[in-house]
Amino acid sequence: MFKSVLIKLKLYITEHKIVIILSALMTFLVLSPVWSFPFMAGNSYKGINIAHFGSDAHLYLSSAREVFDGNKMGNLALREGKEKQDEFFTYNEIILLTPLRWLGLADNVNIVNVYYFYNIVGIFAILLLIYHAVLQMSGDKRISIASAIFVVGGYQIVYNKNLFYNDFNIYGRTMFPYIASLAFFIYFNLLIKAIKAPSFKKMFITGIWLGFLFYVYFFAWTFLFVCFPGFHRLRFLL
Repeated sequence: MFKSVLIKLKLYITEHKIVIILSALMTFLVLSPVWSFPFMAGNSYKGINIAHFGSDAHLYLSSAREVFDGNKMGNLALREGKEKQDEFFTYNEIILLTPLRWLGLADNVNIVNVYYFYNIVGIFAILLLIYHAVLQMSGDKRISIASAIFVVGGYQIVYNKNLFYNDFNIYGRTMFPYIASLAFFIYFNLLIKAIKAPSFKKMFITGIWLGFLFYVYFFAWTFLFVCFPGFHRLRFLL
C-alpha cells in the first residue's frame, strides 16, 4: 500500500511539476519578507518577528497561547471568563495546536514559528487547490496555473490598486486569510467534483465540509452563500 502511494505521488509530481515548482516559489516570496527581517535588522532585532497587518495577529497568537495553556477561548484578554464559549465559535487553534499540547511540546516550541510552518503548508496547499479547481472547470493547465498564482500573488495589487507596492502579502499573516481560503477552496473542489459526477458519497462529503466551514471563519461560509447562485449556474457549464 505504501509503495502504491509513492507511485501515485511520483506520477502526480511528474504531471503537475510546473505548478508545484511555481507554488513553492510563490510561498517563498510571500513569506520571505518576514524570514529576512531578523537578518536585515541586525543587532536591532529583539526576537519579535510577526508580519504587520494591524493587530489581528496578536489576537491569533493569544488564542494559541490559551490552547497551549489548556484553556477555552471565552476571554483572550482577561483572566476571567476563559471557561466560556468562544464568541466566534471557531475551532481552528484547537484543531491545529491541541496535538502539540498532548505531545508535551507546548512549553518547548515558539508559537510564532509553529504558525509560520502552518503558513508554508497552507499557502502551498491553497495554490494547488486553486489550480485544481480551475483545471476541473477549464481543462487548461496554463489558465489554472495563472489563476492560482494571481489569486495569491496578486492580492496586494488589487488591495493597494497599484502594481508596485511596499507592503506584505496578506497571505503571510498568521492564521487568516489562509485558513479560511484553505477551507473554502477544499469545498470548491469537492463541489465541482460532486457537480461533474454526482453521487451520494460526493454530495454527502461536500455537505459535511460546508457545515465545517461554519466553525472555521465567519466570512468563509457567508462568502459561499453569496456565491451559491453562481454555483447553481456552474452546474450547467460543467
